[in-house]
Amino acid sequence: MAIRLAKKDRVRVNVICEVPRDKGAGYQKESFVAVIKKLYGHEAEDFNKRRVDMTVLEQLQELVLGLEQVKDEDGKDIPFSAELIEQLGEIDYYWLPLYEQCIAVQNELARKEMERKN
Repeated sequence: MAIRLAKKDRVRVNVICEVPRDKGAGYQKESFVAVIKKLYGHEAEDFNKRRVDMTVLEQLQELVLGLEQVKDEDGKDIPFSAELIEQLGEIDYYWLPLYEQCIAVQNELARKEMERKN
């Protein structure tokens, strides 16, 4: 077996959210797919320095390149846009797991830990 030495510039991840149930107590799991920018070297170092002064929404806008399987109330696909990220950014049970995945993609140890949790 061999490796192909090539950097991946993006990673597709399944984002699992625990959403409050419409009826009854508790939560239900829902998911969507995020395409997240993978940073390396100086670009990663620069982002890590800047992210201290950035809001979570600003970080999501920089790292999220696409979202799939996000639907409106009528079940129609919502196309990816900056506005969609803003809408998700207003709902903690959506933005928090998305943000965790963004950080995990940048940090291999964090990614493996999150995979173990899920």
